[in-house]
Amino acid sequence: MSSVGVQLQTADNDNAYPRPYFRIGDILESTNPNNPEDDGYIGVWELYGKGRVTVCIDTEDSNFNIVNKEIGESENILTIDKIPAHYHTLHGNSNVYSSAGSGYWHYQSAIEGYAGGSHKDLYYNSSGTNDTGGGEAHNNIQKSIIVYRWRRIA
Repeated sequence: MSSVGVQLQTADNDNAYPRPYFRIGDILESTNPNNPEDDGYIGVWELYGKGRVTVCIDTEDSNFNIVNKEIGESENILTIDKIPAHYHTLHGNSNVYSSAGSGYWHYQSAIEGYAGGSHKDLYYNSSGTNDTGGGEAHNNIQKSIIVYRWRRIA
């Protein structure tokens, strides 16, 4: 049994290559920037999901249970409620003392190594750190590769 090759041709006798059939709503991804309609695909096409990635529907997760639902953001500014609970406290001991008969009171931090004097009282100091951070948004984009994504709409 022999095989016979078949080549489709246009009315002008140019080779024709059939395009797969896409239903309305079907997606075609490509690195070719041409609208599929301009390249001989049947139907009307639009770029779909510009700047977004696709995720398969999951009817058990309310984030992913509706087709064409748009979620997520490119940047996100963290609020106090979004950062992990934490604190910053500085502790230290200080000595407050007076020299006998001088009438003057002196303050010296224990960090400075004061170890003497008369009539000294030990005080415990507690204070916090200053605010930090500029409050700018951080990148929230997953690793991606950019392609043309066309959806047949008619």
